Amino acid sequence: MTGKRLFPSGDFWGFMISPEAVFEPLSANEFERILCGRGGYSSARAFCDYASSREWILRSSEIEDVCHLLRKNYPAFVKETIGGAEQVYENCFDVLGSGPTYLGAKIDWHLDFKSGRIWKRDFYQDVPLMFWGDDSDARVPWELSRFQYLVGLALAYKLTNLNKYHHKFTALVEDWIYENPCPYGINWANAMEISIRVVNWLAAYELFDPKSFTDAFKLKFFHALYQHGHLIWQNLAHCTPGLNNNHFLFDLAGLMVLGRLFYRTPDGRLWYEFARRELEKEVLNQISPDGTCYESSLNYQVMMLEICLFVINFERSFGSDFPDEWKARIMQSCAALYTLSKNDHTVPNFGDGGSDRLFKIVKRNERDITNILDLACVVIGLKGYCKNKISPVPELLLWTGKRGLRLYFERLVSKQKEKRSMFFEDSGLAVIRDERSYLAFFANAAADLDFAGHKHNDLLAIEFSYGNENFIVDSGTYVYTGDAACRNYFRKTASHSTLEVDGQEINRFLPKILFSVRKDAEINDVVWDSTPEFDSISVSHSGYMRLDGPIMTRRRIHFDKAESIYIMKDEFLGAGRHFFSGNIILNHNITAGILDNQIVLKSASGPMAMIVMVSGKWHLEKIPHYISSSYGEKLESWKIRYSLIDEAPQACIWGMFGADSYREMQQKSVQFYSILNRIGWRTKTVRKLELKRGSEQLLPERVIDQILNPGLEQLRESRVVMEEADKSSE
Repeated sequence: MTGKRLFPSGDFWGFMISPEAVFEPLSANEFERILCGRGGYSSARAFCDYASSREWILRSSEIEDVCHLLRKNYPAFVKETIGGAEQVYENCFDVLGSGPTYLGAKIDWHLDFKSGRIWKRDFYQDVPLMFWGDDSDARVPWELSRFQYLVGLALAYKLTNLNKYHHKFTALVEDWIYENPCPYGINWANAMEISIRVVNWLAAYELFDPKSFTDAFKLKFFHALYQHGHLIWQNLAHCTPGLNNNHFLFDLAGLMVLGRLFYRTPDGRLWYEFARRELEKEVLNQISPDGTCYESSLNYQVMMLEICLFVINFERSFGSDFPDEWKARIMQSCAALYTLSKNDHTVPNFGDGGSDRLFKIVKRNERDITNILDLACVVIGLKGYCKNKISPVPELLLWTGKRGLRLYFERLVSKQKEKRSMFFEDSGLAVIRDERSYLAFFANAAADLDFAGHKHNDLLAIEFSYGNENFIVDSGTYVYTGDAACRNYFRKTASHSTLEVDGQEINRFLPKILFSVRKDAEINDVVWDSTPEFDSISVSHSGYMRLDGPIMTRRRIHFDKAESIYIMKDEFLGAGRHFFSGNIILNHNITAGILDNQIVLKSASGPMAMIVMVSGKWHLEKIPHYISSSYGEKLESWKIRYSLIDEAPQACIWGMFGADSYREMQQKSVQFYSILNRIGWRTKTVRKLELKRGSEQLLPERVIDQILNPGLEQLRESRVVMEEADKSSE
């Protein structure tokens, strides 16, 4: 039986199935013959005893001590873990933004319970991954079949000694094996999904007492894992050099684990040696020399680092290590994440974010890098990047045990590395910051990438934070194939805090080609400068040079360090009459109000920010918008649009700053004009506004409060009006 495309020609999911891939199911008797013949075991039971006698993924031999430390130092995590286990016991799951959902007395593993779509149990290469015209998403059954909730179930068993969690584990695994005969159905159609399931099955298995499982269950369990290995091996996301993607790293991690597990068999040795060799090459391909991810997505960089740290820790348990050059690249990547992280320890949301992780032991913001830095401290000796705190992340205890905890405290330093402004040339990412203010800037063109499947139209886009509050954010991803319209909404130019011309896309894309954009835009004239007084960056792109009246767009950012004020100059260079616009995407919890040329932003937690537009002829408006902070989650928000219809060239100058009080905010609005004069961006409009502002007293708090709208209620009313207008226009 030969392989087939999973999508019609032209569609791309980010992985490939080899046309030569052939898979014949392996019976239990054949599996036993392999173990006792080429594997050299005296019996299948002897193999199961060996596999159950050692640690594989987690420090299961220290689990009693780990549980004691968790009860003592992580009471909130313990409570959350037990609560999560209770939900799993009741077949209640929170999958990709669904919220806790009861799936019935018997789980249908082939069902997208959000849409109602059930996939047939066809041969895995004949299974369609998407259906045009409905909102089904293969990722829903995939996410459930990753079994990342099993580690929490096993941990709850050790924390409570309740046998019901043990019984639930065996019931879930046995039911899945029965309902997903290899190789039939949606849950065998992606090697990455298979790899994640392998690692979590084995991690949970070893946390439960393996001696408590019956011989029949052990044989069934390891037989299934062996078949998982064959499916991964024959369906690797292995493309031509430069086109491999993060799926391939997952595949290799799963294959390495299974290769070690079945190493005495010829297949096991083949899997392990291939995975080890390819991992050493692939990480250097996918992580740039400056430490950033070649797919230009920090979401995926976090994911890649988790995989890398896992395989290093895994191999160390076998007395093996990776080359120094390889580990140095991982360390450089961790340092880059640290530099790019905000005060709340999260990283910007540029590009795709599929909420993919190898493990999901602790519920946290998926862009929170605390766990990566803590694990890197122990696994590769990263110093000076961990927050100096009494307790590391709980995963550290499970991954490395008491020895890891000791190393963590030995490597803590009294003062963290300073987070400073920096431009990462390989990825086009820049961070411009001080102790309280943070701005991330993105300038990585699709034309610079061999694979642009996870690319959004976010060239020259920004994110802005003050303190721990994120004011201007990326719109996120929300969905891949489950809703083509939403997929395109979240990756389009208008959904990013960047510049538009005539409502056109920076890079064109076809509505049904969900993982590709045309390489219209090239980056030009990158200028970065950093001094004790200021940081600045200037970047232009050619995405709109294809228009009848060609336009080159350029964004300049100047950060005054003394006053902590950002000044932006957005330029549209060329000829012809156009509709010029820029968007500012606000976080879902930010209240916004417009007064003359000022935009006031306020958070519920206290910090506030102001945007001051000094190009008076630009029209300011507030438009309902959606953002997504994680896959499957869609939140109502606002975006600010500034626009102008006129002849090119045009420029829009605006300033932005955060403050902890009304008075500080108004004082910065005055200081803003003197900075404009200092850097030579003082136009006639600026002088008029400066005179006007100088003749006024500071706006009283009540005036600012009046322009801050009621928020969500007004947002929904505006959205209803817009949707009705859209319907009438149709």
